[in-house]
Amino acid sequence: MYSGKLIQIRGEWRGSALWDQCPKQIQTEDHKWPNAIYLICKESLLKREGPVDWSFGIDDYNQLWIQTLHYKLPVYATFEGRLDARAELLPMLENGGPRGPFGYGHRGYYPARIIIREIIDIIGSGFLEHAREVEKYGIDL
Repeated sequence: MYSGKLIQIRGEWRGSALWDQCPKQIQTEDHKWPNAIYLICKESLLKREGPVDWSFGIDDYNQLWIQTLHYKLPVYATFEGRLDARAELLPMLENGGPRGPFGYGHRGYYPARIIIREIIDIIGSGFLEHAREVEKYGIDL
């Protein structure tokens, strides 16, 4: 339904994936998929997957990720980009036997991916605590 479309999604940013607690976990056959979406930049696309028309790339991603390293975990962010998801999430087969998931990312672990166009509203839990103290005491230490 949304595959190939530009979307925005918010969750816990853990490096190469965006995680959240979904009420129902995706399951195909005996495989339970993680409640996560793989994050990639345009440089990681294969030619057959088609180009994207935005400038955000791996250098931009790395710069923002490095900035989050001083945040208190967890770090939350909103990602905007093109959502890719397979029509069917069936396990890959090798020599007639199960091999593993046929998703995205390392070993096909994730059920979907976002080709990042922009990252907005990055906040770590440490900043939330600081904001609450400023609101409570009226001072910014």
